[in-house]
Amino acid sequence: GEAMWVPDVLKDDNFPRAKAAAAARLHGAFGVPIRSGRRIMGVMEFFSREIRQPDTTLLQMMADIGIKVGQFIERKRDMERLAKINKCLLGFGKDAHENINRLTELCGELLGSTWAEYCRLDGGQLHAIGRWRTPEGFGPSGQAEGRICADVIKQGSNELMVVRHLSTSPYAQTDPYVLPCQLQTYLGQAVRRSGRYIGSLCNVYQQDILPREGDRRLLGIIASAIGVEE
Repeated sequence: GEAMWVPDVLKDDNFPRAKAAAAARLHGAFGVPIRSGRRIMGVMEFFSREIRQPDTTLLQMMADIGIKVGQFIERKRDMERLAKINKCLLGFGKDAHENINRLTELCGELLGSTWAEYCRLDGGQLHAIGRWRTPEGFGPSGQAEGRICADVIKQGSNELMVVRHLSTSPYAQTDPYVLPCQLQTYLGQAVRRSGRYIGSLCNVYQQDILPREGDRRLLGIIASAIGVEE
């Protein structure tokens, strides 16, 4: 994930496109990551027909540009997401449950999760009010004890709950979906109604995910919208 300079790609055993570079008479090259925080979004590559020794000043300048490009991409993505949320809200009907389900679906789509659900806690039971791509056999209701969603609600916080490496966490033994569905990451945002935490909007992944700040804001916005519908 760091910037790299290669004086001559034709003499670098780790450069897989040596034949193409030779045909184009390319030698010197450097690449810098396009990043947002710790997340690598892409790479910018630059080539020269001359053999060039590393220029640390140029490399640092381009690395800084890579960060700015990443920030621009993230801002644009956030604006596109907000536009989709606004469109969803403007299309609401009179059925609150249908509206909640549409918000849950949108959340899953925008965050690219394996599946998404909105669960409401009632006594010792969790009820899935909104669902998107939940697996076959997913029950609409079940015991709350040991479930991650239940803990999100009980903790009563506006902070996003992030649980990574689920397969080696205590939830692997208490949540019935972690191991059978090969889940690795859980993102859960508590939902409030009249000042009381009553539900959890969650997105789960079969890969390790570290949410960025824009993801956290998005979950907070959609959770607030669900709270209004509740």
